[in-house]
Amino acid sequence: MPSARLVKFIQDANIGLIRWTLITKQAEDGGVFLRRQDMPPEAFIPAEDLRTLTSMLVVSHIWESVEHPDPTGQQLRRIAEMDEMWVRYEVAFYDFSSLAQYVRHTEQEKTEFAAAMKSMHLLYADDDVWTLRIQYTPEWPQEVLTKTVRIWSDPDGGVVDRAVSELTANKHTGAKGRNSTEYVDRGWCAAECSWIATSGALYKWLNDGKPHSGVLLTPEAFEEKTKSGELTFTFNGDMGGVTALQREVFEHAAQNVTRFQISGLTKQELATTLTALQRFRRLEGISIEGSELDEAVAALLGEAARWSGCETIKLQAGLFGDEAEKAEYLRRWPLTEGHAEALHKGLEGATGEVTIKVGREYGEGGKTFCRKLCTLHGQEPDVAENRFCYYISLFSKEKWNVTVTDDCVIEKSPDNDGDPSRNPPEKLPIGVYTMFRIKRGNNMVKGVISGVGHVRVSESEVAKWQIVSTIEAQEKAEHEAEQKSEREAQEKAEREARKAEHEAQEKAMREAKEKAEPEARPGWDVAAIFAKYDESGDGVITRDELRNVLLGLANTAADTGVDEAQIDRILEIADVHGDGVLNVEAFAEWVSTPGDGIEALQRMKTMSRPKSAGPGPSRR
Repeated sequence: MPSARLVKFIQDANIGLIRWTLITKQAEDGGVFLRRQDMPPEAFIPAEDLRTLTSMLVVSHIWESVEHPDPTGQQLRRIAEMDEMWVRYEVAFYDFSSLAQYVRHTEQEKTEFAAAMKSMHLLYADDDVWTLRIQYTPEWPQEVLTKTVRIWSDPDGGVVDRAVSELTANKHTGAKGRNSTEYVDRGWCAAECSWIATSGALYKWLNDGKPHSGVLLTPEAFEEKTKSGELTFTFNGDMGGVTALQREVFEHAAQNVTRFQISGLTKQELATTLTALQRFRRLEGISIEGSELDEAVAALLGEAARWSGCETIKLQAGLFGDEAEKAEYLRRWPLTEGHAEALHKGLEGATGEVTIKVGREYGEGGKTFCRKLCTLHGQEPDVAENRFCYYISLFSKEKWNVTVTDDCVIEKSPDNDGDPSRNPPEKLPIGVYTMFRIKRGNNMVKGVISGVGHVRVSESEVAKWQIVSTIEAQEKAEHEAEQKSEREAQEKAEREARKAEHEAQEKAMREAKEKAEPEARPGWDVAAIFAKYDESGDGVITRDELRNVLLGLANTAADTGVDEAQIDRILEIADVHGDGVLNVEAFAEWVSTPGDGIEALQRMKTMSRPKSAGPGPSRR
């Protein structure tokens, strides 16, 4: 029966659930699905009957043309055949006939369609509905190409009968015929498949009649596929909404799903799903049935269990098929010691206890796999079994001391086939016990106590405990502290080395700069030199006063004179303020410039004696 949340969604969005009797009759008559607007009212069950449903099939499918998803009726007939497998359905969801299609004329149709798009995932991710994914159909037979189907036509402004061969394969190019894009390459289909993967539904089928749980995609992987064009949409406007909804569904599942069932996946599909499961945080169990589990994927399974805190891993062939098919699967995908080594490596660092269950169909290979895991984990290779599976428990190597200060009532682990009397609660006397793990949940504390086994203790009883870490935990803490100290020492040494290198670089730069600049000499007094040439004493050297400086540089007043262009050039260089005169700061900067100022004054030797003291060396 659909969940109350799903029932409310179906009612609010006025989603039509098609009576199964109509589906089978249409298939028998060689018909096709009709648009929701063209379906007779009696085709759907009334809203008040939703809560009494016992079986419901939700279909995820390709659209074989823009105007009609199944113009040849091949999908319709495949759906009708599902009634012969395992269950007798009452209703089905098929979007073309269950949701108002383009063009939606009334405000009610538009509002209801928008509501459906906002929470479409609820149909596919519900634990109480079964799903069918029609991932491929044969090519259209020649004999149906001339048949007509009823579609909406924009050019005609209404519903028309159109030949199958005249349907549109690609909305963007206008190409006619069948849309051959694969299911896995379509944005809506990939999203629906991922939503199906998050559900706890018992049966999830492919159109070949075999179980397939769906491939779980992270939001980042889904978005990357849409941006790269690996996933396409018939209507590009759907991309943003579907991507946002995909992220919302995934994040909700990662925080709430406790048990994850996987079936019928290929190696690549299984690797993708297990990588995504590393983001889940409340997993109690991962079950893998009939999937291609090689050693690389076994390592990913261990990592998914470690990161998600998973307590139970269950591996089964679990195929629906004849004995020959099962035998072929077990031949191609046996469990080996190599699988055990890979799984152990993936689990390395996990805390608490992990129970591994292996279906009995794996035979002696399953037992060998379990024994190898125990040995790798440093435990005795004790493999328990029941009529369904072999199983072992791998304990965390970190142990804890539990001091019971008063007699405490505990419950044994409910490994009792549903009969509580087989493991009744008992007292745990005052004393010190070694516990392999402590996990809180559902107002209980769960653990494995040496000599006692799996126990559960209520919050009121656990108040009588004093929980302290053992020497192993203390040694771990000391080791971590030592590592931290070593890291800090290394970081300090690296900082000092960087500082020394920086200082050396600065020193080298200073030395290079000093080498490039003129050598300083004692007795230089720029202010005194400035005052000597500031003949008017007004604090600036005018253009005429600058001429006298340059005449001095020419060695003697009898020289051929001073080039007026040279005065202009010097003013242009030295007059940093652009006011036509040199103040003491501008003069100081000019004479400190190599080549033009200081060398000229050095040649004059005016730094040690006045201009009238005699001629200096000639200009170069």
